[in-house]
Amino acid sequence: MIALVRNPKFALCFSAFICMVLYLAGIYTRPLFPVDETRYLGVAWEMYASKNFLVPHLNFQPYDHKPPLLFWCINILWALFGVSQEVAMALPLISAFILVACTQRLAGKLLPERPELIAYTTYILVGFLPFVIYSNMVMFDILLAIFVVTGLTCIWEYTKSGSKFSLRLLTLSAGLGLLTKGPVIFLHLLAPVLLARFWNNHNNVPARIWRTHISLSCLFALVIGLSWAVPASIYGGADFSDRIFWGQTAGRVANAFDHKQAFWWYLPFLPLLLCPWILSPLVWKNLKNLPGQEYKQALRFLASWLLPVFISFCFISGKQIHYLLPLLPGLAIILAIALGNTDKEYSSRFSFLPYATIAFFLSLPLAAKFLGIAPLPADILGAISYAWGLVGLLLVLALFWLGRRNR
Repeated sequence: MIALVRNPKFALCFSAFICMVLYLAGIYTRPLFPVDETRYLGVAWEMYASKNFLVPHLNFQPYDHKPPLLFWCINILWALFGVSQEVAMALPLISAFILVACTQRLAGKLLPERPELIAYTTYILVGFLPFVIYSNMVMFDILLAIFVVTGLTCIWEYTKSGSKFSLRLLTLSAGLGLLTKGPVIFLHLLAPVLLARFWNNHNNVPARIWRTHISLSCLFALVIGLSWAVPASIYGGADFSDRIFWGQTAGRVANAFDHKQAFWWYLPFLPLLLCPWILSPLVWKNLKNLPGQEYKQALRFLASWLLPVFISFCFISGKQIHYLLPLLPGLAIILAIALGNTDKEYSSRFSFLPYATIAFFLSLPLAAKFLGIAPLPADILGAISYAWGLVGLLLVLALFWLGRRNR
């Protein structure tokens, strides 16, 4: 049983189950949340109704706040499966699962000799409270995180093998990241490139060559972004052009027109970002004793990404919690390394994390029924049976007992 839980493929299937549970919970228990979700689906609907896929519109006015990739993806789903809120809300489900798969690939490249750490990374990522919340919402950050993690994987792989495919995939990832949320993708990708001396001591490609090639990949990615931005600016007019090229980049960095917060605003939210793992004594115990030489290069690579990006976000005037979502995969890998550095007793306990997670999800609707918590509608509350919850709890206990018996 423990061997199964440590298998990355099992962990990926488990993450698919969790994503599906979150999707079903979203479509059956809540409306679209204003202002963001209602606005984004409004833009996608106007794009669908007008058949104008070049310039997004909201209330019949050009919408310049975000690039169009999210709206294009929603329209593709609507074209395939029909127009509905449920179909649109499938996009976060798909994006969240792809992000988990991409995170597994990055963890596999960084930790090739420890497949169980890839599985741990998966459980930790899907257990993060911000992941649980935002992977159920129609927003940009989970989609952006896919391209961030893919791009970082390509950078690591290219410095080790010189793979031309990695360069091409890096170009595509950065370009799609541009079309998702603008130039912030370069902040994530270029931070470890600029700090390469900190982590890249053993590479097969000379530093001068790989830095040049990665820089060229980023320039080609700009071409992908400009292939939309230039025609859209011509079609949308001078005011729209000014806002997408200036207002949504430098304007947000220096003097945000919305979400403007103080420099320290993110700091009180860090415990929430790391919930529930920050509550575990095992995490604190092992973070103080992270493995040394074995994972030194991987940990430095992750630090050269996470720390500069977080500090940069503190200086950027516009701040929202979900802006930090693309950092969660890196944090999950670090915590997996820490939790993998345990003795057998603690390691076997950690192997039953999926069962604890299932029990947690089963307890939510039962708690809602018992306490009468909104936003569950009355008909859904009435349909929830305590008997089903008891069956689920017995199933979890049976799996836990079997796992301990076979340990």
